[in-house]
Amino acid sequence: MAVPHESPELLQAQYRAFARQIPMMYFILVTNTWGVASTHIATAPWWLTLAFPILMTVICSWRVLFWWSSVGVMPTPQAALRALNRTNRLCSVIAVSFTVWALTLYPYGDAYTKGHIAFYMAITVIGCIFCLTHLRPAAIKVAVIVNSAFVIFFVSTGNPTFIATAVNVALVSIGLLVIVVGNYRDFTRMIEARLRTEALSNENFRLANLDSLTELPNRRAFFAQLTEAFRTAHAEGRRLAVGILDLDGFKPVNDVHG
Repeated sequence: MAVPHESPELLQAQYRAFARQIPMMYFILVTNTWGVASTHIATAPWWLTLAFPILMTVICSWRVLFWWSSVGVMPTPQAALRALNRTNRLCSVIAVSFTVWALTLYPYGDAYTKGHIAFYMAITVIGCIFCLTHLRPAAIKVAVIVNSAFVIFFVSTGNPTFIATAVNVALVSIGLLVIVVGNYRDFTRMIEARLRTEALSNENFRLANLDSLTELPNRRAFFAQLTEAFRTAHAEGRRLAVGILDLDGFKPVNDVHG
């Protein structure tokens, strides 16, 4: 249930993909929460219908601003690991907070608003699981926390409709987790394949610029470095000279001995 940190490149790829998805998760949480709070304003205490939603809106907005500022940024592996670990821990706290809040609201409503609570928990956890695709531990934690509470609570009501809803949500969430695990595995394999391709390309480039006998830079490498040196000198307004050293009698030695 921890963030894998064996591959620095995978951490960076997770971070960049996650930065584009996590704001949507917080948007889903906030909008759905205010939707439920609005239907309970007339019956529930103000600290449930106003104070808690405002507090969670502030926290979620702060996290959205952080991740929005991270879109397109390539962090160091250490920074990516810290951010993903922080989100992995925070997702558990947020899942518990919203679950407890929703179930606390349940007694204050009629049959319709109670059904709204069940719908809110079911649809929100499904949306969050999708948004956490690239952070598998967080997706699993959120699914387990919310669905465990959802199933236990609504099965305990003894209402056949709520019991059927709880079973349906549990089965759908299990299916989604299977999809998330598969997508995460495919994402990991894609990053690993890209790294292998880059390593092979770099090795081919290195071999193409080395003399096979001496392993010194060859003619191709010389002209590439010379071109870059001229470009740098021109950009910095400096002059550049090339010195040529001729070895008399070298060609016969090379022809005989290689």
